[in-house]
Amino acid sequence: MDLKTRMKSFEFNWDNGMEGQEGFAGAGVFQDIDYGRRKADLKFSLLFSDDTELNHFLNQTPLAIEFDLKGALIAAGGTMYYGAQIIIPRFKLKKAPLPKGGVNDILTCDFECDVQNDGTNPVVLIEGYNAVAAYLAA
Repeated sequence: MDLKTRMKSFEFNWDNGMEGQEGFAGAGVFQDIDYGRRKADLKFSLLFSDDTELNHFLNQTPLAIEFDLKGALIAAGGTMYYGAQIIIPRFKLKKAPLPKGGVNDILTCDFECDVQNDGTNPVVLIEGYNAVAAYLAA
C-alpha cells in the first residue's frame, strides 16, 4: 500500500548502545568501545483513512515499510538525486492508532512501532546516495 499521500511525518532512531571504556589517561580517552544491545525506534503520523491500521494493531500483523527520501538534483539536467532509502522489513504497532483531530480538522493517527528481526534481512537497511562515487579511507 502506498502511504506517500497520507504520510505527515516520521521519526527514526538507531542506537548502537555503544559504551566507551576509559583508558589509563582518563578524561574521556577511550581504550575501547563496547557494543551494547542495538535498538531501532520508529514513529510516524498518517492522515486517517479507515480502520485498516487499527486492525493491523488488533491482529498484531507483521508489517514492512520503506521511506524514499528524495533531495535536489545532483547535476543540472541529470536524473540522479541526493537522498536515501530506509527499509524496515518487519515491525508491529505498539499502541492502537486511534484517529485524533477536532471539528473541521483533518484526522490523523500517530503510530509507535516495535521494530523486529524478520529472520532473513537486516533489522534496518539504510542506503544513502550522493554525488561522491567513493570515499577515501583515512
